[in-house]
Amino acid sequence: MLRILLVTANSRNAALDLEYEHRLILKAVREGGDESITVEALPAATFQDLEEALAKKSYDVVHFSGHGGEYGGLYFRDDEGNDTAVSPAQLAGLLKVRNDIRCVVLNACFSLRGGYLINLNVPFTIASEDELSDPVAFAFSAGFYRVLASGKDIPAAYIEAVSSCISQDFYVTRLPILLRQGHPENLAIQGLLIALSDGNVYYPHEIESEGYCTCERGRCVGAGKKMYCFWPRHLSAWVRKKRLFAECYDEVVVCPRCGLNHKRGHIGRKSFCNVPFTKQRSQRD
Repeated sequence: MLRILLVTANSRNAALDLEYEHRLILKAVREGGDESITVEALPAATFQDLEEALAKKSYDVVHFSGHGGEYGGLYFRDDEGNDTAVSPAQLAGLLKVRNDIRCVVLNACFSLRGGYLINLNVPFTIASEDELSDPVAFAFSAGFYRVLASGKDIPAAYIEAVSSCISQDFYVTRLPILLRQGHPENLAIQGLLIALSDGNVYYPHEIESEGYCTCERGRCVGAGKKMYCFWPRHLSAWVRKKRLFAECYDEVVVCPRCGLNHKRGHIGRKSFCNVPFTKQRSQRD
């Protein structure tokens, strides 16, 4: 008996046809011929919904369909129905304690970084390094679950799913990637990944600098002494100059410019501060 948990989280701003993918997966399972396979759906899922579902039952395959972020995070819904980012570290931490899960499928753009973290504790993980279009996601899911339901193992189902996509002329380099736990090549890449306190995952070339936090606090939030930190390249020149670590950046303070409460890292930014800096990139007047 194969138990599949289908987790879907759509977006109000960029909706995907997740209902159609759900239909294709159910159809593929029926065509596979194994009537003992069960597919349970978790629509418009919050991260708490996933936590509760995994706590109540055991699943062999956890399949997520939705949007992914640039640094490996996935977008779930919140209790108000809005998009909310869940970091790769959060998701990997949840799945780490579930030794019953054989495969995690992340049908989302840019999900490979999170896939590498998850694969440290899950035998097989399928994720995408680049953007993932609806047609490719549909074709892959249909092929994968049809073969899996026919009794073949996960690697064989993956190969057949890729073949199905290629036969429909989809660009091969944009197809989902299968990660095998303990594979030497995966271990080498996993050893390079840097997970920061914001939960996102970075490669070494994306790190601007490293060292001890030297912001005006003199220490990082919640720490009795200065902490060793990394600064990603995508942060503004002002943040890198001030050497604000993520926890200091996210700390809500009384803004010395506009007097309102907002994040320290948002001081002087047009979209958050009532007295913005003139030169936004460097955050100075």
